[in-house]
Amino acid sequence: MLLRRLGQMSAAYQLADLRHIAAARLRPAANGDCFTRLVSLGTHGDLVVRPRDDPPATLDDGTLDEHAVRAVIVTAIHCP
Repeated sequence: MLLRRLGQMSAAYQLADLRHIAAARLRPAANGDCFTRLVSLGTHGDLVVRPRDDPPATLDDGTLDEHAVRAVIVTAIHCP
């Protein structure tokens, strides 16, 4: 599953493209960091990712602009 998800992430032009892959379940992390996202690995857990750019692009309300994120860094793998 990890290799499949990394391949899908590599093929995505922007982070927002992962929203079109239902199994990826791209969602904000629950840690309160508005730039960290979780990408599902199914029953195996989640990838924790952040935009590579620092500072990342934001929308007018200060949230992450997922359409502007072209590269991410995997910072952790959460296992259930």
